[in-house]
This record gives sequence, structure tokens and C-alpha cells, in this order.
Amino acid sequence: MQPWVTHLEAVSADPPNAGTWLANQTGTTLPQDHVYVRSNFPTPPVPMDGWVIDVEMSERHELGLEALGAFPTASLSMVLECAGNGRTLMEPVPGGTPWTLGGASTTTFGGVWLRDVLRSFALPPDATEIVFTGADSGTVPEDGAVPYQFSIPVEEVLRDDLLLATTMAGEPLSHEHGAPIRLVVPGQYAMKSVKWLRRIHVVSEPFRGHFVRKYRYFGDATEPEGAAVGAIQIRSLIASPQAGAAVRSGSIRLAGSAWSNGHAIASVDVSCDGGESWVPADLGDQPSPFASVSWTASVAVEPPTAQLAVRATDETGAIQPLEPRWNSNGYGNNVVHRVAVDVI
Repeated sequence: MQPWVTHLEAVSADPPNAGTWLANQTGTTLPQDHVYVRSNFPTPPVPMDGWVIDVEMSERHELGLEALGAFPTASLSMVLECAGNGRTLMEPVPGGTPWTLGGASTTTFGGVWLRDVLRSFALPPDATEIVFTGADSGTVPEDGAVPYQFSIPVEEVLRDDLLLATTMAGEPLSHEHGAPIRLVVPGQYAMKSVKWLRRIHVVSEPFRGHFVRKYRYFGDATEPEGAAVGAIQIRSLIASPQAGAAVRSGSIRLAGSAWSNGHAIASVDVSCDGGESWVPADLGDQPSPFASVSWTASVAVEPPTAQLAVRATDETGAIQPLEPRWNSNGYGNNVVHRVAVDVI
């Protein structure tokens, strides 16, 4: 077991994946060693000294850590979430990394705004997308040997909230989280937040790399066939009590977190009867529209069991579904979180 799995729930060893424990998903900023780790390939050996990103715009440039220091610093509190988070709650369970609900964490990234960096270079007039390439690579059945790459439309890249991150939770970015530099795309599932960033280049035609083709919705009744996976789906979680816990009859306290994709959480409702009736929870502060909000509520329970549930709504009216969605890749499942407890 990797040392960094100490505070995480191991999911797979090769490639290394580990989730944040539900008990830690309370809406507060987590230290790095409590933030989930998602890898598509083995962790690359990365030298910290002399790290350079190749930037290919109208001309080729080299961008190192010292050069990043010339730009204004930036930070953002946000939820980082894997597109497959909640995959094992689908019926039937699709293939892929068997994430339950540990593939999401609240943290704070620090670095510089990507738009500041890119606007310091000349962008080709025919550029439609920008491709980001990490140092990790591996072999996939469809394409053979490939690096981890993802493309983002130019207009999205130049918005204000994308980061080239060098810190997490106030500390230098750790190796497993993409040090020394990673891309961070808030409000979007984390497959776009390329770790160990090595290259940035523009293309004039839609990029058709392996992971851009992989992260799509197929067989999903709620999405057009082949639609790209993008925005995080609204979600809420019960951090306590845990499933299977024994609680005393009467009033019990529930706590957890909720988030959306750049929109404020408007309300969180909880149930103690499996969703037959709902009562509102009390919300804490939401540090940014991309961050999670803590919530608490009290409900009355009676023996022998209680079926707890939580459901969030954001400011746009988006609300979690009562039944799980399904698609062949197991992406975007934000079904209402349910927890059964024993009442004594």
C-alpha cells in the first residue's frame, strides 16, 4: 500500500486510486493526504527541479516554476470530483474503477490563473481548443501507448477560474496530486484537471484523443448519445451517522455536505423514512460557488431501523434524482444518498 493511502479508502492498486472517507466529507477543506487520488496510469517519476511546460501557441515557449512566479497569485476553494464517483450505485454496475462515494473532496488550490499565462503569449487566430498533456502515460486497447491528455475549448480556457496549481490546502502540491504543476478546472469533473502538466498546445480542429473520446455519455436516457462529460452534477452526502451505525431512538443529528458546479446550494432536505417525507437542513457558508457547503439537521427516529436520505437543490433549481441514472461508462451518477441505521 502506498504511504499516502493511510488516510484514504483504497480502491485500486494498479493504477493507484483511493477515496475520501465519507466521515471526512463534511464540507470543510481537507488536507492533501485526505483528498481522494485518481489515476488512469501508474504515477510517473517526476523530477521537481527544472520542471518545464512546453507551451505551443503561435510560437513555442518554455514555462517553468520561476516564470509562473511573475503572475499574480490566485486561490480557489472547490470540490474536486471524479466523473465515476457513485458508479457502484448504478444498477447494473458498469465496468470501470469501482467508486462508491469517495471520489470527491473539498480543498483549496493555489497557483496562478491560466488565462493570465496564456494571454501573455500570442494565440493563433484559428485556435479552437487547447490540449493539456500530463507526464503520465500507458497503454490502452483502442490506441496503444498514449499520454494522458485532455482538450478544452479556447473560450472555456480563457475564463477567469481555471488554475495552474502548485499548492493544495496551503501546502506545496504533493506528488500523487500532480506536482509540481497541475491544471485545475473547477465545476467540471476532474478528468480535465490534468496532473503533472508537461505540455500545452493549440489545435484548430476538435481534438480526438483517447480520453476525450472516453469521457462521454453512452446509453444515458438523460443525455444525447455521445455527449461529452463536463459539468459536475449536484450532489449531497451524509457524513454522519454512517451506514449500519446504531443510534438511540428519538432525535438524532445528521451532518454532511452538498455541492454543485459553480452554483450556490439553495437548500438541502433530509428524510428519515427513505424519502417519503422531507425536512429542511441548516446550511453553513459556501466559500465559493465551486465549493461544498456543510449542512446539519435533526430528525426523530424509532426502532428498529431508519432509512436516512439527503437531497440538495441549487440556485438554478437543479435537484438530485431519487433513482440512479445509468450509462455504460458509469459517469455522473448523483442519485440521492441513502443511509440505513439501526435504532435502539
